[in-house]
Amino acid sequence: MRVNGLEAPYNGLQITTWFLFPLFLTGFFLLVPVPLPTSLAIPISVVYTILVITSLHAGYQACSIDPIDVHLHRHVYINKGRGRTQREEGKQFCWVCQAHVNDDSKHCRFCEKCVDGFDHHCQWLNTCIGKHNYKYFFLAVKSIFGWLLVQTCAHGLIVVGWFVDNAKGTYLDVQQAVENAGGSYPKDRLFISLEICWGLIAGFTLISITQLLVFHVNLQREGITTYDYIVRDGQRKRDKEEKAKKARKEKEAAKRGAPTAAASGNGRGGG
Repeated sequence: MRVNGLEAPYNGLQITTWFLFPLFLTGFFLLVPVPLPTSLAIPISVVYTILVITSLHAGYQACSIDPIDVHLHRHVYINKGRGRTQREEGKQFCWVCQAHVNDDSKHCRFCEKCVDGFDHHCQWLNTCIGKHNYKYFFLAVKSIFGWLLVQTCAHGLIVVGWFVDNAKGTYLDVQQAVENAGGSYPKDRLFISLEICWGLIAGFTLISITQLLVFHVNLQREGITTYDYIVRDGQRKRDKEEKAKKARKEKEAAKRGAPTAAASGNGRGGG
């Protein structure tokens, strides 16, 4: 039974997150503040830093909190697994955990426990998201969306400032700012190539996180969890397939000249 996302074993996507996060920060602070005028670089950097710190705090909280069902927690950690849990209204029995848990709790095969108010198992954080840590997960998604948006727009602004001819000698003179930078700073084609590359990476990542954010906003609007959505979507697909299968059978029966169920019923009821 895994306690939270900070406990081993770690998965590939979780390790990828640890690698990508500092990489994005390096790309921003290396390529964004220097080419911009101070009046733009300072507020953009401050907003970006606040959003990054917020996402780090929220992500850590989402990972460190144990989302285990409260009744299972009492049974395992307080009663040390002794005795039997009580069957009460609003509870269900989990045959894997061998305990009575809340009706909205679900067993996670990754964490090997029932999670209170189960939403989903997040592979990127390698922890279950439920009633106890969902608000931190959602805050992390919102803040990551925020700093990715800032970073994408900043890279885009610099690229535009580099290529627009009439920017020379004006407020947004990116080429002059790069020339005035220290000798170790990337110059000319190397600089603009890195800028475009990081802008595209941040932009594509922003699209993915935007889809996730919109998805969870819609879930909250409907008052359902990710698990509820998956179950409902699966049922809709099964109903659609069953309806299509029934239509095909009726069409085949009509081609053979056999009476359909509705026609047979009308025939029996006549006279």
